[in-house]
Amino acid sequence: MQKSMSEILLLKLKNTIHFLFLLCLVIGKTNSGNVKPQIVNGEDAHPGEFPWMVSFQRYNERLDRYGPTCGGAIVDHRHIITATHCYNPEAKYRVLVGAHNISKSDSDEPSRQCYEPCRFHIHPNWNKESLTNDILMVTLKHPIDFNDKVQPIRLAPSDSDPVGQTCVVSGWGWLGGTIETSILQKCNLKVISLEECSPWGEGDPLTINEFSVCTLPEQTEKGTAAGDSGSPLICYDKEGPYATGVVSWGPEPPGTGDVYAGVKAHLDFILCNKPQG
Repeated sequence: MQKSMSEILLLKLKNTIHFLFLLCLVIGKTNSGNVKPQIVNGEDAHPGEFPWMVSFQRYNERLDRYGPTCGGAIVDHRHIITATHCYNPEAKYRVLVGAHNISKSDSDEPSRQCYEPCRFHIHPNWNKESLTNDILMVTLKHPIDFNDKVQPIRLAPSDSDPVGQTCVVSGWGWLGGTIETSILQKCNLKVISLEECSPWGEGDPLTINEFSVCTLPEQTEKGTAAGDSGSPLICYDKEGPYATGVVSWGPEPPGTGDVYAGVKAHLDFILCNKPQG
């Protein structure tokens, strides 16, 4: 039976939609090479569980709104840290704190606050090809108002050595395109020695060196992703939690390992750009 013109057009439309859906899946899985598309096998964090978490958000002129770009961590009332590769000097950003489900409105989460950055401190030895020294210090125009769900995180002590310890990372990574993780995710990862992860950087512009921290999943494949860049890796000592790394990159496939800019290795840089008092 010969198809009508409307049936032919409907069939073409269905085929086009199917093609675009497959294309989105491919782009989501291959975009950015070693930068992975989502937190793998994580779980929902509890509201307020990570009060130092930051959503580093970039302004989208076409949509006329801010959208999540990376994670970050509160250092004090006026400073946060994130990853340098998250930052474009030509873009406009804001810092969202106190959030749990970033798809909700401010009225739904009274603890959330937004702040405007006024200065971006890039490490003098930052290398965008190797992602060496991938740590960005951001100064805010106004001080953060701390509450029970908005607090700073302690920086890694100069004598800390978390190798072999199980630590936790959190973030709002996305699947690709506009498919986002709205609720803050978390997963436990084991810190490994640089000798164990150094092969990840062999034959690749991305580099692992004395300024890096690496983790592996303890059992099932777990890890961070593109939208989780800049988020802190949190370890623990007798004084409590501290930031030991800032999410930078990881090998493929997702959930097989993660590489961070080490906080202890960058303490001088952080403290030099964080006025005391």
